[in-house]
Amino acid sequence: MNKIINLRLKSKLLVYTLASFTLIYGATLAYISLQLRKNALEDSKSIIDANLKASRNLIQNDINQVITSTNTIRDNYNNYLPMDEAYRDEVFGNMLYGWCQNNPDLLSTWQIWELKALDSNYTMRNGRERNVVFRLNGQLKQTTERVDMNDEVLTSLYYQARDYNHADIWNPYYDVVTEELEGILMTSITAPLQDASGRFLGLVGVDISLNDMSKIISSMDLYEGAVSYLVSRDTSIVAHTSPDYVSQKLLSVIDSDSPEFAIGLDKTLQSEDYPFEYVNQKNEVEYYVSYTPVTFRGIETTWTLGIEVPKAVILKKANAIFYQSVIIGLIGLIILYVIVYFTAGNIVRPIIKSAAIAREIADGNLTAEIDVDDEQQDEAGDLGRALRDMIDNLKQIVNEIIESSDAINTASLELASSSNQLSEGASNQAASSEEISSSMEEMVATIQQNSENSKQTEGIALQSAKGIKESFESSKETTISMQEIAQKITIIEEIAKQTNILALNAAVEAARAGEQGRGFAVVAAEVKKLAERSQKAAVEIIDLTQHGVDAAEKSGKQLEDIIPEIEKTTQLVQEITASSYEQQSGAEQVNKAIQELNEVTQQNSGSASIFTNNSEHLTQLAAKLKEAISYFKR
Repeated sequence: MNKIINLRLKSKLLVYTLASFTLIYGATLAYISLQLRKNALEDSKSIIDANLKASRNLIQNDINQVITSTNTIRDNYNNYLPMDEAYRDEVFGNMLYGWCQNNPDLLSTWQIWELKALDSNYTMRNGRERNVVFRLNGQLKQTTERVDMNDEVLTSLYYQARDYNHADIWNPYYDVVTEELEGILMTSITAPLQDASGRFLGLVGVDISLNDMSKIISSMDLYEGAVSYLVSRDTSIVAHTSPDYVSQKLLSVIDSDSPEFAIGLDKTLQSEDYPFEYVNQKNEVEYYVSYTPVTFRGIETTWTLGIEVPKAVILKKANAIFYQSVIIGLIGLIILYVIVYFTAGNIVRPIIKSAAIAREIADGNLTAEIDVDDEQQDEAGDLGRALRDMIDNLKQIVNEIIESSDAINTASLELASSSNQLSEGASNQAASSEEISSSMEEMVATIQQNSENSKQTEGIALQSAKGIKESFESSKETTISMQEIAQKITIIEEIAKQTNILALNAAVEAARAGEQGRGFAVVAAEVKKLAERSQKAAVEIIDLTQHGVDAAEKSGKQLEDIIPEIEKTTQLVQEITASSYEQQSGAEQVNKAIQELNEVTQQNSGSASIFTNNSEHLTQLAAKLKEAISYFKR
């Protein structure tokens, strides 16, 4: 099988096609030849049967003509029966003579009277009168014979016919009555003379020679070794291919013990055709036998016409047809081989050219030219045109690929440069992102600290506002107390003034007291000093108190003025705190986004590196593609 697979296309076409054709053609030829042989055999059998029936028809036609004339004479006899006996005998004698004279093929014509039927006074039991006209040496002779018999045992054919009392054809016999006809195998066709009631009066007959039947039988021997014969009802051979068998019983001369012959004779007696085959055990020859009934118009008696043909002889023609068909088939097969050989060459030749072009294309030569007949509309032409179109398309595709590879190479170089820049930018961006991320983290920490500080400041501001309010209230109370102190000090000043006055008065009194009053004067002087100092201190305290009151009032007023600012500051600090928290949340989100941006930037940096590597790989692939495309010659 592998050897067949490795064959060239033409060889494969020849092997497969011729093998398939040989098998199919051989099987078809064998089938047709066998059918032809079978049909030839059947046709030969049909020809044999047809020839047999044609011969039968000839025999029937000849005898039926005699039967017709016999019946005509019989009818004429019936018309003359009522006439005078002497006139009737004369007319009947002339009729017999004229009948034999007008029919030269007849051996004789005759008429027999039953004497008892014509003469009621006739006393003999079986008396008859016979009138015969016969042919002798070309001349017609006429004889009359009278027989008077009382015998009870009657073997004569006449008496058998009298008992039968119907038209009949007798079994073959030799005439033992008319000496002139002795030695001639003949048969008689008879028709009874009857009165109106059908009573037997006599018999009209004609004798015919059966030698003419041998001529008909001989004409049937179309096949070598064939045997044909005509057999009467009692199986006597009327005519035979071998004259020695004439008048013998058929079953006694047949060189076979096959029962088919007896069956065939019985079938023909029933007016049936009966073909059969048998093998002669003595010579091992197979025969085809066909029997057909020979029937006669108006007569119940049936004869048999048969033929025996060796099947080898029949098959000789069939075999000749078979061998002729085989020879014709072989010649046809040889012609088919030649046609297939040249057809395969015509089929393969364009394929070989196309394969050569395909090899040129495979070798990269796109400049190869293919010779294609545009008017060739078969598959080979389609293949050639397809290859030509493929070359043109490949040229165009290769040119486009080269242009594209150049463009890819240029673009890959630009892409590599851009990717390098992108990689550097991504790296810088990643570093900047790292710094921004760090700064954002610090800023978030600062904002968070500021938020904490703002929150503490808010508490401090609230506490300060509360303290200032308390200070303002204390200042107001202090002012009131200082005013009260000033009032009290004024009283002290008045007391100092009074004390000073008293001291002066004491000094005056001490001076008046002299020496006793010197100590008192001293005390009065000291009291005066104390009074002066107290007054001075009171004045100073009053001034200070006044300044304190003014300062306290001013401070209270300032505190009163600063309280709304402090409250506003507290509110602003609260807002700053809230903003700090919001700023902290936003900063955290920004920080998170920057972290994500940093990750993306890091990824972009990695992608830029991959992109750079891919662009470099693309540049290498473009160079390889350009190198690969350079394989094709345009």
